[in-house]
Amino acid sequence: MDEVISACTRKNDKLDAMNPLGEAGIPAGAVLDTDELNKDVTFEERAIMQTMVRPVHRPFKMPEWPCASMVDRYESRRLPCSESTRSKC
Repeated sequence: MDEVISACTRKNDKLDAMNPLGEAGIPAGAVLDTDELNKDVTFEERAIMQTMVRPVHRPFKMPEWPCASMVDRYESRRLPCSESTRSKC
Protein backbone atom coordinates (compact mmCIF):
# COMPACT_ATOMS: atom_id res chain seq x y z
CA MET A 1 0.00 0.00 0.00
CA ASP A 2 2.84 2.41 0.83
CA GLU A 3 4.33 1.93 -2.64
CA VAL A 4 0.99 2.69 -4.34
CA ILE A 5 0.55 5.90 -2.31
CA SER A 6 4.18 6.92 -2.85
CA ALA A 7 3.90 6.45 -6.63
CA CYS A 8 0.72 8.54 -6.70
CA THR A 9 2.15 11.39 -4.64
CA ARG A 10 5.39 11.48 -6.65
CA LYS A 11 3.57 12.27 -9.90
CA ASN A 12 0.72 14.44 -8.53
CA ASP A 13 0.59 17.54 -6.37
CA LYS A 14 -1.51 17.42 -3.20
CA LEU A 15 -4.69 18.75 -4.81
CA ASP A 16 -4.42 16.39 -7.79
CA ALA A 17 -3.96 13.48 -5.38
CA MET A 18 -6.90 14.62 -3.20
CA ASN A 19 -9.57 15.14 -5.87
CA PRO A 20 -9.91 11.57 -7.22
CA LEU A 21 -10.14 10.24 -3.68
CA GLY A 22 -12.94 12.66 -2.83
CA GLU A 23 -14.76 11.87 -6.06
CA ALA A 24 -14.59 8.17 -5.11
CA GLY A 25 -16.25 8.95 -1.77
CA ILE A 26 -13.07 8.66 0.28
CA PRO A 27 -12.64 11.56 2.72
CA ALA A 28 -9.42 13.36 1.78
CA GLY A 29 -8.03 16.82 2.29
CA ALA A 30 -4.84 18.45 1.15
CA VAL A 31 -2.91 20.13 3.95
CA LEU A 32 -2.13 23.65 2.74
CA ASP A 33 0.79 25.62 4.13
CA THR A 34 0.46 29.27 5.14
CA ASP A 35 1.67 30.56 1.78
CA GLU A 36 -0.89 28.44 -0.08
CA LEU A 37 -3.66 29.60 2.26
CA ASN A 38 -2.63 33.22 1.77
CA LYS A 39 -2.71 32.87 -2.03
CA ASP A 40 -6.01 30.95 -2.23
CA VAL A 41 -8.35 33.29 -4.14
CA THR A 42 -11.44 31.42 -2.95
CA PHE A 43 -10.67 32.60 0.61
CA GLU A 44 -11.02 36.20 -0.55
CA GLU A 45 -14.13 35.40 -2.60
CA ARG A 46 -15.74 33.86 0.50
CA ALA A 47 -14.48 36.68 2.79
CA ILE A 48 -12.33 34.31 4.83
CA MET A 49 -9.26 36.45 4.11
CA GLN A 50 -9.31 40.21 3.84
CA THR A 51 -6.74 42.74 2.73
CA MET A 52 -5.95 45.22 5.47
CA VAL A 53 -4.93 48.73 4.44
CA ARG A 54 -3.13 50.78 7.07
CA PRO A 55 -1.41 54.15 6.68
CA VAL A 56 1.97 52.99 8.02
CA HIS A 57 2.24 49.54 6.37
CA ARG A 58 1.78 48.16 2.90
CA PRO A 59 -1.52 46.26 2.41
CA PHE A 60 -1.47 42.79 3.95
CA LYS A 61 -3.85 39.85 4.19
CA MET A 62 -5.25 38.43 7.37
CA PRO A 63 -8.14 36.15 8.31
CA GLU A 64 -11.57 37.72 8.63
CA TRP A 65 -13.11 37.84 12.09
CA PRO A 66 -15.45 34.78 12.12
CA CYS A 67 -18.32 36.58 13.84
CA ALA A 68 -18.28 39.32 11.22
CA SER A 69 -18.32 36.69 8.48
CA MET A 70 -21.44 35.15 9.95
CA VAL A 71 -23.29 38.47 9.67
CA ASP A 72 -22.51 38.93 5.99
CA ARG A 73 -20.32 36.18 4.56
CA TYR A 74 -19.58 37.96 1.29
CA GLU A 75 -18.76 41.48 2.39
CA SER A 76 -15.17 41.96 3.49
CA ARG A 77 -14.73 44.48 6.27
CA ARG A 78 -11.89 46.90 6.73
CA LEU A 79 -11.85 48.12 10.27
CA PRO A 80 -10.80 51.78 10.53
CA CYS A 81 -8.00 52.82 12.84
CA SER A 82 -9.14 54.99 15.69
CA GLU A 83 -7.27 58.21 16.36
CA SER A 84 -5.76 56.75 19.54
CA THR A 85 -4.30 53.72 17.73
CA ARG A 86 -3.47 55.28 14.33
CA SER A 87 0.28 55.24 14.96
CA LYS A 88 0.11 51.49 15.69
CA CYS A 89 -1.89 50.52 12.60
